[in-house]
Amino acid sequence: MLKLSQERLAEASGLSAGMIGKIEAEITSPSLRTVEKIAAALHIDPSMLMKDPEFRTTYESSQISSMVSDFELFLRQKYQD
Repeated sequence: MLKLSQERLAEASGLSAGMIGKIEAEITSPSLRTVEKIAAALHIDPSMLMKDPEFRTTYESSQISSMVSDFELFLRQKYQD
């Protein structure tokens, strides 16, 4: 995975450095839209953020299951057309 400062990732994703910091510190969970913005800034598919073992360890398994299910539904709806 790329090594970026919170400030550079924030700039690239259109999010605040504070939000990036809160996600990294596990103070807040990212919304699906936020995951999509971060993935776009990293030039990766958003699903890669869900598959990364380091990412998974920061969330309880029930939260992961819920986020993955919501994210898969979001992608199906978005790319259905």
